[in-house]
Amino acid sequence: MVNVTIEEIQRDPLKYLRQVEAGETLVIVRADQPIACTQTDCQQ
Repeated sequence: MVNVTIEEIQRDPLKYLRQVEAGETLVIVRADQPIACTQTDCQQ
């Protein structure tokens, strides 16, 4: 599990999408508080 800020994602979105594709869970934080997390098992 990796904590990442919105600003970090905006700087290099493909880096973080690749991490999610590889199975990594990202916790998106603002002011050191979690606001969202990624989920790789979404199906459409």
